[in-house]
Amino acid sequence: MDFTVVTYGGGEVLSTTFNALAAVMNAKSGTLYQPLARCGLIVGLVWATSAMVYGEKAKFLHNWMIPLYLALALFFAPTCTIHVRDPVTSYHFKVDNVPWGLGMVAGAVSQIGDKVTREIEKTFSLPDDLQYHKTGAMMASNLIASARTFQVTNEDVAETLRSFVNQCVVYDALIGNKYTLEDLRTSPDIWRLAMERPSPARSFVYKEPGRGNVPQIITCQQGAARLNALLKHNVQNAFQFFEAKVFGGNATQKTSPMAGAQLRQYLPGAFNYMTNMAKSAEDHMLQQMMIYAVVEAVETKSTALGNAADFAVRRAYLQQRANQETVAGVAAQKLIAMKNVLEALIYAAFIFILPMALVPGGWRFISKWVGLVVWIQLWPPLYAILNFIMMLSLRAKGVGLISASNGITIANSVGFINLHADMAAQ
Repeated sequence: MDFTVVTYGGGEVLSTTFNALAAVMNAKSGTLYQPLARCGLIVGLVWATSAMVYGEKAKFLHNWMIPLYLALALFFAPTCTIHVRDPVTSYHFKVDNVPWGLGMVAGAVSQIGDKVTREIEKTFSLPDDLQYHKTGAMMASNLIASARTFQVTNEDVAETLRSFVNQCVVYDALIGNKYTLEDLRTSPDIWRLAMERPSPARSFVYKEPGRGNVPQIITCQQGAARLNALLKHNVQNAFQFFEAKVFGGNATQKTSPMAGAQLRQYLPGAFNYMTNMAKSAEDHMLQQMMIYAVVEAVETKSTALGNAADFAVRRAYLQQRANQETVAGVAAQKLIAMKNVLEALIYAAFIFILPMALVPGGWRFISKWVGLVVWIQLWPPLYAILNFIMMLSLRAKGVGLISASNGITIANSVGFINLHADMAAQ
């Protein structure tokens, strides 16, 4: 008989736990099954015999023998197959030879908990890709916080883009005929602004990516069209590159045709919901790349013009942010991890239920263990409600930050992303 155990974010832990339990609690070959059963039988026999000697002969049969037989024959000795399913990490694992009682209780109760969680999220509604039972807690904030690292991944293209920004974009903004520095700072689509009327007179250093390609000096007008094609290609590569950083071991393999699909799927949902706007994943990725490129190019130009490099202040700030987010992130993950750890420990406690269930009145220990399994499965519905409340609160604050700019810009990106980084670490 097969049962499916549903968990949110703890699939690998539970599969390892069930594998270990199958190895030690299997009635045929389990290393602990017979020693624990003998221990329980000896204690139970002494207990029941003592009670019978003191005049409670009837209880020997109905209080020990019958429950003992039922527990061994129905709960501990038979085996089943468990399928561990984790919708958050897309983790699936099959475990054979798990005690039937463990598999039946874990599977039935977790399925009920999953059903209740899904029904609750129909009422406490969020976009599909942001619901707790699909992507876990604070998925949108985690994605937006990671967006600060989105940049051009090919160094040749990155150097060409820096040169283009310095020679073409910044100069046009300083002149102020086509657009001003304020326009550049508050533009929700920096690349479209830079592409509108590039200068046919000024030039920059352009290098086609790849070995053997010699850098050449071309006009801003010529280079804009070429750079546009390079950026479109690099945006697609960026989804593959940054997916591994955002999703870790749950990311699609880079060699797979579907590489980058997860980030491409979830990125627009997170940004569009939190900004109350509608843009594609490519638009969001390109804007983050341009914000990074413009800020970096301006700082590089400032240093080249003789201004002191602000490395010390920037490094101190970044280090402070990293320390804050690391400490807060560990604390934030404790709440999520606590449920997975407790769930694994409750299932592992099945080892000790065996000897205790074989003493007179041992069914009470089984019922208390079942109660613990039910209790831990009440957590996901509450987590879903907590996720809903936090996302609504964060959306209201985030929309207020960007409402004047109609999107993510250089001016508001730091505050907006830091807001989500802080919330994700709460």
